[in-house]
Order: sequence, then C-alpha cells, then structure tokens
Amino acid sequence: MIEMAVVIEAADGSRRRDPYRLITTLLDHVTFPADELAALSAQRWESELQFRDLKITQRGPRAVLGSKTPVLVNQEIWAYLVTHQAIRRTITATAAGHGLDADRLSFTVALTVARDTLIRSTARIATHLAEMTASLLANLRPPERRLRVCPRL
Repeated sequence: MIEMAVVIEAADGSRRRDPYRLITTLLDHVTFPADELAALSAQRWESELQFRDLKITQRGPRAVLGSKTPVLVNQEIWAYLVTHQAIRRTITATAAGHGLDADRLSFTVALTVARDTLIRSTARIATHLAEMTASLLANLRPPERRLRVCPRL
C-alpha cells in the first residue's frame, strides 16, 4: 500500500488536500518506486475521463441505445466507438501539428464542430477539418492537469 496526499482543485478554484491510498501487488520497491506508481495512478485518470467523454459527453447523459436487436445494438456501439476514435485522432493530429499536449484540446469542442459539420455538410471534408482545428486551438485548456472535481452546490 502506498499512502500519499492528493491536492484537489475544484472548478471554483478552491483546494483541498485528501489522503489517498494506492493498493498494488507490485511489491518490488526498487523496480516499482512508490513515487512512480503514484504518478501513474494520477495519469490513469486521463483514461477515465476519456471513458466519460464516450459515455456521457458524446452519447448524452441518460441516453440509451435505440436499437432493438442484438445485431443493431452491436452496430450502434461500433458507430459510437468509430466516431469517438475519429474525434480523438483529429484532436491528437491537431495537438501534434501545433506542438501541444492533446490533453489541452477539448473533446466537447471537437464533438460540437463534428456535429455542426454533419448538419451543414455542404463543404468539403478538408474545410471541416480546418474548422475543427481552428476551434480546438481557440479553446485550449490550461497547461496544468484537468480539473476532476466540482464542489457540490
């Protein structure tokens, strides 16, 4: 068990320091130093945020799959995954092309531009990608890690 303190900053700027325990089966402290495992644990939350983007931001809260047969449910799930991957690849390419960390680009902004593109779909795809790139770069997040909590109202 690794004990550490985690400083949490809420969206309103308030901070709190909470104890955190990481339980692991990696027992060799030389091969797996505690500080590295603690840093990796924090990085793991980045993947949790991507799951949130897929399940809530992209699909919408409380939305259920509309398909009624297993084959169509499978097709609908694949459509969500392909769309999510296409948006993430666009974010990654935009970040790499401008020397930025991809975490600074907003999935929500990219999703909004992608949805607007489908609605208007009169321009060529290159025009839409340029719009998405411009929107992502105009709405950069701060360089520090993303906020993970908001105070309850």
